[in-house]
Amino acid sequence: MAGCHHHHHHHGLSRRTEERKREKGNFCAMVACYPGDGTGYVRHVDNPNGDGRCITCIYYLNKNWDVKNQGGLLQIYPEGKNVVANIEPLFDRLLIFWSDRRNPHEVKPAFAM
Repeated sequence: MAGCHHHHHHHGLSRRTEERKREKGNFCAMVACYPGDGTGYVRHVDNPNGDGRCITCIYYLNKNWDVKNQGGLLQIYPEGKNVVANIEPLFDRLLIFWSDRRNPHEVKPAFAM
């Protein structure tokens, strides 16, 4: 897609879609599938350098997911707060958060597809 910056080509939770809105109104979508072999995604910021992406949207398509046995928990570390948001990858869940340094996050290892 023209105008899209895919700075990470990572596999996503079961199936994970991220759409990133850029300042000019373009949308970039990334579909990813974690292979289920303990793959995760280390703590990072989607847009650390002000490249125009404003929000990250994740839509979970994996049914009958058991986070205790299958992993894949998303953890968000809100900037300046001593808390962690633990978000389970539940089917039909839509998650939206700011893409900049306000929301460092990571995906814990996933052990199923």
